[in-house]
Amino acid sequence: MGVVFQVPVGIIALVRMGVVTPRQLRRNRRYAALACGAVAAFLPGDAVTLLLETVPLYLLFELGVLVAAVSLRRSRAHELAAVAE
Repeated sequence: MGVVFQVPVGIIALVRMGVVTPRQLRRNRRYAALACGAVAAFLPGDAVTLLLETVPLYLLFELGVLVAAVSLRRSRAHELAAVAE
Protein backbone atom coordinates (compact mmCIF):
# COMPACT_ATOMS: atom_id res chain seq x y z
CA MET A 1 0.00 0.00 0.00
CA GLY A 2 2.89 2.36 0.70
CA VAL A 3 4.07 2.28 -2.92
CA VAL A 4 0.67 3.52 -4.05
CA PHE A 5 1.30 6.82 -2.31
CA GLN A 6 3.77 7.60 -5.10
CA VAL A 7 0.89 8.08 -7.56
CA PRO A 8 1.16 11.90 -7.62
CA VAL A 9 4.89 11.67 -8.32
CA GLY A 10 4.24 9.28 -11.21
CA ILE A 11 1.55 11.52 -12.65
CA ILE A 12 3.80 14.57 -12.48
CA ALA A 13 6.60 12.61 -14.15
CA LEU A 14 4.32 11.47 -16.99
CA VAL A 15 3.10 15.03 -17.57
CA ARG A 16 6.63 16.43 -17.53
CA MET A 17 7.76 13.82 -20.07
CA GLY A 18 4.83 14.75 -22.29
CA VAL A 19 3.22 11.30 -22.21
CA VAL A 20 -0.12 12.68 -20.98
CA THR A 21 -1.59 16.08 -20.26
CA PRO A 22 -3.63 17.14 -17.25
CA ARG A 23 -6.56 17.64 -19.62
CA GLN A 24 -6.39 13.99 -20.75
CA LEU A 25 -6.21 12.86 -17.14
CA ARG A 26 -9.26 14.95 -16.23
CA ARG A 27 -11.25 13.52 -19.15
CA ASN A 28 -10.45 9.96 -18.06
CA ARG A 29 -11.33 10.30 -14.38
CA ARG A 30 -13.82 7.43 -14.50
CA TYR A 31 -11.08 5.05 -15.64
CA ALA A 32 -8.84 6.29 -12.85
CA ALA A 33 -11.58 5.59 -10.32
CA LEU A 34 -12.01 2.11 -11.78
CA ALA A 35 -8.26 1.49 -11.65
CA CYS A 36 -8.14 2.67 -8.03
CA GLY A 37 -10.89 0.22 -7.17
CA ALA A 38 -9.08 -2.59 -8.99
CA VAL A 39 -5.82 -1.90 -7.15
CA ALA A 40 -7.63 -1.76 -3.82
CA ALA A 41 -9.39 -5.04 -4.63
CA PHE A 42 -6.05 -6.81 -5.00
CA LEU A 43 -4.85 -5.57 -1.62
CA PRO A 44 -5.80 -7.77 1.31
CA GLY A 45 -8.98 -6.95 3.21
CA ASP A 46 -12.75 -6.98 3.16
CA ALA A 47 -15.33 -4.67 1.57
CA VAL A 48 -14.84 -1.90 4.14
CA THR A 49 -11.09 -2.02 3.64
CA LEU A 50 -11.65 -1.88 -0.12
CA LEU A 51 -13.55 1.37 0.27
CA LEU A 52 -11.03 2.77 2.76
CA GLU A 53 -8.23 2.07 0.28
CA THR A 54 -10.02 3.23 -2.87
CA VAL A 55 -10.92 6.70 -1.62
CA PRO A 56 -7.35 7.76 -0.71
CA LEU A 57 -6.05 6.30 -3.97
CA TYR A 58 -8.50 8.39 -5.97
CA LEU A 59 -7.72 11.49 -3.92
CA LEU A 60 -4.02 10.95 -4.60
CA PHE A 61 -4.82 10.73 -8.31
CA GLU A 62 -6.71 14.04 -8.15
CA LEU A 63 -3.87 15.64 -6.18
CA GLY A 64 -1.39 14.46 -8.79
CA VAL A 65 -3.47 15.93 -11.62
CA LEU A 66 -3.80 19.24 -9.77
CA VAL A 67 -0.09 19.53 -9.00
CA ALA A 68 0.83 18.51 -12.56
CA ALA A 69 -1.47 21.17 -14.02
CA VAL A 70 -0.02 23.88 -11.79
CA SER A 71 3.51 22.73 -12.58
CA LEU A 72 2.82 22.72 -16.31
CA ARG A 73 1.34 26.23 -16.17
CA ARG A 74 4.34 27.53 -14.24
CA SER A 75 6.86 25.99 -16.63
CA ARG A 76 4.99 27.45 -19.62
CA ALA A 77 4.91 30.86 -17.95
CA HIS A 78 8.67 30.69 -17.33
CA GLU A 79 9.24 29.71 -20.97
CA LEU A 80 7.14 32.62 -22.20
CA ALA A 81 8.97 35.00 -19.88
CA ALA A 82 12.33 33.74 -21.15
CA VAL A 83 11.26 34.21 -24.78
CA ALA A 84 9.94 37.70 -24.06
CA GLU A 85 13.27 38.80 -22.58
